[in-house]
Formats: sequence, C-alpha cells, structure tokens
Amino acid sequence: MALGLSLRYVDLYLVQRKGLRNGNWRRLKPLERSLYRAALALAKIRGKLVNLRLVRMMLDMAERLQATFRTRVLAAGLAKAREMEANLEARGLFNSFQRLRGWLKEPSYIFWLGLCQTFP
Repeated sequence: MALGLSLRYVDLYLVQRKGLRNGNWRRLKPLERSLYRAALALAKIRGKLVNLRLVRMMLDMAERLQATFRTRVLAAGLAKAREMEANLEARGLFNSFQRLRGWLKEPSYIFWLGLCQTFP
C-alpha cells in the first residue's frame, strides 16, 4: 500500500529553521530533536524520506515546529467550543437559545475561549 508520501530535505530544513527562529525547537523533547536531526541527515543523503512511519512522525513534529501563538490559542479555543457545543446539545439548550450556536462558530469568540484556556 504505497501512498506516495515523501518529504524532501529542503522542506525539513526550512521547517527546522522556522522552529529554531520561533522557539518551538525547544518545545520538542530531546529524543524528538535527535530523531529530527537524524531524519534530516538521512534526507540529505538520499534526497527525500519515503518511509511512511518516519514521514508521519516528521509531519507531526513539523506541525508543532511551525505552530505560532495564534494557532495554539485557536486550537485550544476550538476544542473548548466543541466541548461546549456537545454539552449544550446534550442538555437541549440550543432549542431555547438560538444565538448560542452562532457564538460558538464566531472566530473572535473562539479566540477568546482559547485565551481563557491558555491563560486561566
């Protein structure tokens, strides 16, 4: 089962540079940093990474390396909004308060929820 998923050396290198610049490189565990450096060296030798398991691990780390404050806050807010929506739906409150569903979809409210989750 080949998905044709691969990562080039240049892409991994640019993601590492961005992670170093924005400080997210320090958020990785030492073992993850070592794995990333080893995968980067392997990609430099071979040109690209094709092992599906390794590519998935690198994509996960790349996502965390490229994350900004805004994306982390929005992710936290979206998770809280989904949790609130499920709770309100289970209690049947959307029938009584129609505007609640709209608030849970509004980007500024989601950002505010994320800020409240990030800085309690």
